[in-house]
Amino acid sequence: MSLGGILAQIAALKYPDRILTLTLFATGPFGEPDPAIPSMDEKIVNFQAKADKINWSDEEEVITYLTNGARLLSGSGHTFDTLAMENLFRLEFRRANHFRSMYNHAQLDGAEQYLNQTSQIKQPVLIIHGTGDKIWHYTHALNMLDILPHSSLVTLPGTGHELHRQDWEQIINAISMHAR
Repeated sequence: MSLGGILAQIAALKYPDRILTLTLFATGPFGEPDPAIPSMDEKIVNFQAKADKINWSDEEEVITYLTNGARLLSGSGHTFDTLAMENLFRLEFRRANHFRSMYNHAQLDGAEQYLNQTSQIKQPVLIIHGTGDKIWHYTHALNMLDILPHSSLVTLPGTGHELHRQDWEQIINAISMHAR
């Protein structure tokens, strides 16, 4: 999912005989941005800019911040379950050694030799993407469907950048069929 989808693409390119299939959820191709595809929604960028002002050792402040972020990412296709998200974030907060490190995506580097090589992936690829994703616009999924020779797409109407419980059955069924 998301960054994990990028990492999966790199793994498929670097170790093609070790990867049988890929399932890419809420992600896009590992490469330079396509100017024809909308970039991340400005609301997300503005929200993430507030992260530096959060006291990451204050559980309640972190839970509130993350819940508001999840609400922003959830899309319009399903009802947002505030209590469930607060409970999930509370468990994650209490389990983590250094919670803020969950959000250090921008610090990753390397694998530049695989940049803009997504179309070279030969494995069957299942693309699962919500039409309400504000981080990876749905057009990325259509682009990957076009450039990946052995790909199929499952569209989740209204779903944002997070897995939603109401989509689980469709997602699980699609992955089960894909893995056969």
